[in-house]
Amino acid sequence: MTATETIRELSRSFAIRYSGDCLTHARTIAAMLRAEGREAWIGRVRHVEQRGSTTFHHPLIPKTVVGANYLAWTTHYVACADHDAYDPLLGEPIDIDDYAMKVFGLPLEIEVVSREAEPESRRADAT
Repeated sequence: MTATETIRELSRSFAIRYSGDCLTHARTIAAMLRAEGREAWIGRVRHVEQRGSTTFHHPLIPKTVVGANYLAWTTHYVACADHDAYDPLLGEPIDIDDYAMKVFGLPLEIEVVSREAEPESRRADAT
């Protein structure tokens, strides 16, 4: 199964309920992309604002999950290769420049957190 087929299949299953962990999904998909000969990396999306001496992490609410499946995170991880993001929340690869607007409705950038096969550590705020 290819990375694209995997995100399509996971996306269909998420129509019922989001399951798993976005970092685990990103690692799995990035490994598949590497197996396909692509230069995959894992990106992180956050909406952070400095408010005086406090750092505020806005909730990220995916627009693709509604109703009883409502979700909110402060950090979301996604597998990327070339200029595309591969996220089961969408079910199809999408240009990284369009990703956050399509998924969260916000003009946020994808920050590179790992170009290795496995990120060194898992952040406590991962989904």
